[in-house]
Amino acid sequence: MDKALVPGVGTGAAGTGAEANAAAGAVTGTGGAPLLQVERLSKRFPVAGRRGSWLHAVDDLSFHIRAGESFGLVGESGCGKSTLVRLLARLLDPTEGRIVFEGRDLAELGSAGFARRPERALIQMVFQDPTDSLNPRFTARDTIREPCLLLAGMDRAAADARVDEVAAQVGLPLELLSRFPHQLSGGQKARVGIARALAPRPRLLILDEPTAALDVSVQAVVLQLLDRLRRELGLTTLFVSHDLNVVRLLTDRVAVMYLGRIAEMGDSAQVFAEPSHPYTQALLSAIPGHGPRIRLTGEVSSPIDPPPQVCRFASRCPQVHDRCSREAPQLHPGPRQDAGPRPGSGLAPGPAPTPGPDGVPTQLAACHVARYGVRWPVPVLMAD
Repeated sequence: MDKALVPGVGTGAAGTGAEANAAAGAVTGTGGAPLLQVERLSKRFPVAGRRGSWLHAVDDLSFHIRAGESFGLVGESGCGKSTLVRLLARLLDPTEGRIVFEGRDLAELGSAGFARRPERALIQMVFQDPTDSLNPRFTARDTIREPCLLLAGMDRAAADARVDEVAAQVGLPLELLSRFPHQLSGGQKARVGIARALAPRPRLLILDEPTAALDVSVQAVVLQLLDRLRRELGLTTLFVSHDLNVVRLLTDRVAVMYLGRIAEMGDSAQVFAEPSHPYTQALLSAIPGHGPRIRLTGEVSSPIDPPPQVCRFASRCPQVHDRCSREAPQLHPGPRQDAGPRPGSGLAPGPAPTPGPDGVPTQLAACHVARYGVRWPVPVLMAD
């Protein structure tokens, strides 16, 4: 599979205040205004039966995505990926923070009324399960045509012409457009979902594990289709997946989430080849053939009212340091592997990672003990 590289994307901040926002703006890789700017975004849910307690699903994240970039989001179940996606798609209102899209703060617009806003057409989503996301009473043509009529303001003739156009783009034969979901295969239903998202000509396409419900034989075909469409149409994509190898192949930048915060962010190739955060290393070791398996012990920290001064990963970290329980780490460039003692040991830090073409680091980790430049094996797990 071809991997088309597009200039890098912004970062997420694992901490609070000016340091986190500075980190979010530092790792960009290119110039120009971002398409999407997320600033100190948080979502907290009240805990039933515990007055005054809050579950921190997304905690003070800052990052930005530039036009034409593909940004990956990975992490184990419960890390906050789905909540973040719902916030960005304006299906859920944030507790705090800003979601600036093309210069407009969408967080000011309530999710209930966002469906009637013109911005709705510009942010579309491909859902995880193509069967559950399709209306069983709609034919494929009805499904693809609906956003053209409701969001793009097309008349019926223009909408039908647009349906034929996007059906051809996704490889959906025109004779299948009259069929209902139960008459389509899994791969065909996935193509209908993709065509529906493309129909109103979005600027940002959110892919929420778009192949998770498909057979393995179909997954590769759909992933190749998504990669081709992104390059041909110049789409900006946010790709959320549990499949680490797919994220490595299809994204330019990647953020690794853990308990509502971003543990590590950087160029996909660099993060997968030289993971610096202990959690990223453990996550990547689960890929078959990707080096020795790192098994994490200890209990997962509770996301309910977490202590702000403690690293979220400290209870499971195999490299935990005293500083980790006193000071929550921020996203920052750390020393190279040959830098000597760990940060926080009282000794001078070692040299920072090699900067990118624009003079800023291409990899950040929210960790006091992170080491950059540790080369990991990256096997070819998907054929070209």
